[in-house]
Amino acid sequence: MAHNAIKLITATGQPLSDEATYTFLVKAIQALQIHGQHDNCLYTLLNVIVSIIQLTHRTIPHVTRGVLSQIPHVVPDKIDRFFKNLERREASDRNLRDSLQSVVNPIISRPISEAGKQHYKISELGPLLFQKKNVVVEQHNGPEGLHSLFNYTNTS
Repeated sequence: MAHNAIKLITATGQPLSDEATYTFLVKAIQALQIHGQHDNCLYTLLNVIVSIIQLTHRTIPHVTRGVLSQIPHVVPDKIDRFFKNLERREASDRNLRDSLQSVVNPIISRPISEAGKQHYKISELGPLLFQKKNVVVEQHNGPEGLHSLFNYTNTS
């Protein structure tokens, strides 16, 4: 897996440089934007991004925060929540992945089957109130309604 390769790179004792971290994060986020609609790609790319951030957030936190804050329509509170989860010792990879997914959710592409669909919100309609009309029936000596149209009178 790609996140294991990144761990092997940093296991040599040489930390990732600012430029390498920036490039890895940007390319992983771009891949997430293109291939994030597929679950397998989504989880793998989220794991790669989490691994990069875990390895570099203590040494160069300004780069990781800077890249995440440049994501369009991102909520800064979600970035802060992600880094708080990252600082916790008992944070699992799944919690970190879910927290990161909430940060990058605005750029994750939708499946092609849903790309052209419009989302409608159907609200519940209240009951229709009909007012009863007071019908006044006029009294006529002759036939009324349809009977008056077909009134057959013997004229002979």
